[in-house]
This record gives sequence, structure tokens and C-alpha cells, in this order.
Amino acid sequence: MKLNTKIIFPSILILAVLTFVIIKVSSDNATPEPSNLENTSTTKHERTSDKTHPPKIGSLDPETKNSGTNHTLPKGDQTANKETILGKIQDASITYDAAYLPVIKPYLLNSDPEIRKEAVNAMVILGDSAGGPMLREAAKQMSNAEDMKAMLEAAEFLELPPANLKEILKKNKAAKAPEPSDK
Repeated sequence: MKLNTKIIFPSILILAVLTFVIIKVSSDNATPEPSNLENTSTTKHERTSDKTHPPKIGSLDPETKNSGTNHTLPKGDQTANKETILGKIQDASITYDAAYLPVIKPYLLNSDPEIRKEAVNAMVILGDSAGGPMLREAAKQMSNAEDMKAMLEAAEFLELPPANLKEILKKNKAAKAPEPSDK
């Protein structure tokens, strides 16, 4: 039996991403901390029920201009601010709306490595190819090679062409069709 790597590798990649999303979603269903609730103006049910208008997430409006803001954490209450930022990033990612990419983008350059990592993951979860150029732009500004590599890999993933599953299934069925016997 000959294995077709053009089909197997993307299938494994898709399974890995789906597993990650399932784990992430199941961990999101745990009881949220109060710090994440105070800046959220809508519930998950409200966000998913209205598909015509993108939800406003706390103070996160996709129209908000983030230029000129310093995304480093103040020295005062760093954990509360960090949790608030991580909550905003997560809320923006689960809208699955490209209008929220600008909300996540500034956190790609945050001084906190955990916030940067979550911003990259949020772009992948959001899943829009428009995040690719944003990740590439941020990667150019990284001094840490590991962060740069993670951003470039995420950009490549987001920019993968969509799979035509009907065509793949058709080819698989044709390849598995029994050959006529010469008897």
C-alpha cells in the first residue's frame, strides 16, 4: 500500500489543530475567574447568537485604534492586568471574525512572552488568512528567534490554501476502486 504524503501530512495537521481547539474550548468551559468577567459585556451565548453584528467585547471594539499605546504591563497590579489582557485576547479570538484581528495585533509585540504567545495562538484560533501578514510583520520586530519562528509558522499555517475535501475523497475512492481481474 502506497501512502500519499500530500494527503497524510495536511490531515495530521488538521487533526492536531482540531485537538488543540477542542482542548482549548473544554478548558474555556471551566468556571471563569472574576477578573475575566468584569471587562466582558456579553456572554458567550450572546456572542454566538447574533451573527449579523460583531459583538463588542468589553472595551474591545474592532474599530478601536491601538496605535500609540504602550502594551507593557504597569508595575502596580501586573497579574490583574495580565489576566484582563489575556481575557481580551481570548474573547477576540473566539469571535472567528477577521474584524477582531486589529484587537489582537498589538499584543504580538507585548513585553510579556506569555501574552505574545497567547496573541499568536489567538490569531490561529480566529483562523483568518489576513492574520498572516500581521504575524509576519510582528516577526520582523522580534529579537527572540523562538518567538520569530512561532510567528512565521503560524503565518504559514493561516495562509495555507483551503482543502477541497470533495476532490480529495473523489481521488481516494478512485484509487481504492478494485482493479478488474484478468481471469
